[in-house]
Amino acid sequence: MSKYYMTIGTFDFKRPHGILTAVFDDSDLSFSITGSYEEGVNAGNMYYDKNRKVFYMCDETDGHLVSGAGGGTIYAFKVVDHLLKLMNHINTYMTKTCYCHMDGSGKYLLYANHTNRKPVTKVKKNDDGLFETVLVSDDGGVGMIALNEDGSLDKVKDMVLYEGYIEEGRYRQPHCHSINLSPDGKIFYACDKGLDRIYSYSIDYENGKIVPLQVTQMEKDTAPRYTAFHPILPVVYENNETSNILYAFRYDTKTGSLEKIGAYKQVEDGEGVMPSDLVSTHAGDHLYSATRNCNRLIAFRIREDGTLEKIREYDMKEDAIRGLCISEDDRYLMAMASGKSEILIFRITENGEIEFVKKENVPMPGCLRFLD
Repeated sequence: MSKYYMTIGTFDFKRPHGILTAVFDDSDLSFSITGSYEEGVNAGNMYYDKNRKVFYMCDETDGHLVSGAGGGTIYAFKVVDHLLKLMNHINTYMTKTCYCHMDGSGKYLLYANHTNRKPVTKVKKNDDGLFETVLVSDDGGVGMIALNEDGSLDKVKDMVLYEGYIEEGRYRQPHCHSINLSPDGKIFYACDKGLDRIYSYSIDYENGKIVPLQVTQMEKDTAPRYTAFHPILPVVYENNETSNILYAFRYDTKTGSLEKIGAYKQVEDGEGVMPSDLVSTHAGDHLYSATRNCNRLIAFRIREDGTLEKIREYDMKEDAIRGLCISEDDRYLMAMASGKSEILIFRITENGEIEFVKKENVPMPGCLRFLD
């Protein structure tokens, strides 16, 4: 492959930049922006349906229905000659919709809502005539959108919502930060960094419903962030936004249960580690993790049983990596340094190490997806 086509989601709460299309040519290492779309949106995460050539993007702004509440949006674009043509967009009814993934049948798009608004107090009159103060905040959870035959968005078909609670004088609120589908298409896992949980779901296709399966409670205040599946083994990797430990789990697609098979320290000498993204190669032989604050990129070798072996830790200097993406042929790793408005391009070697190729100036890149 010589030319790599991609979409880039820009991320900046103060001044949204929308999404871009671009092409990288490894024959001469040239990189160019080919299109700019929906400049007012703040791209959370994105999903590409290769079969129908439809690209989905979450708008992770606070909301559009009411100022600062509700009204998250997901967009669907048709990919034509590696450019995007808007098909439609719909309301998700929850704020900061941040992550989406299509189910195995192509009938539904599941999404997660990273709600983090500050709760407000309301006065409630009880049945006994006495009053009390209660906390109210935006709903958080996951939703499911029905898809039309052409891949455009139909309507929200179902939701699973979670309640926050008061603990040690503070309000813990659900922040469902990601949702991913297992390679066999049977089970979804969603990370809730607000309540320190990992949820598993299947789909009831007869009734068009999300079926909650298991809730895995993680260590307190670790903030589960992302998952990355092994392409063949029933193994999933998970990072935590406020923990230096990366986990490997064996999962059960029938029950949704997770069995921990490994825990790995990512950064040896960094403090205040804030893991950001996590990606595995399509061949399932290597895994890459990015951390902020200490700004490291870590390469792991995936053993035959799915456990990990750390290869090397790379110091990104002043570049805080927000997002990672690997090309379909496993030759290139793209790293989004959003604070520096740069994309760092690395070549992946046979042993899993990475070699720096070049930097490209792109306004506030947050996530990236390759197009075929």
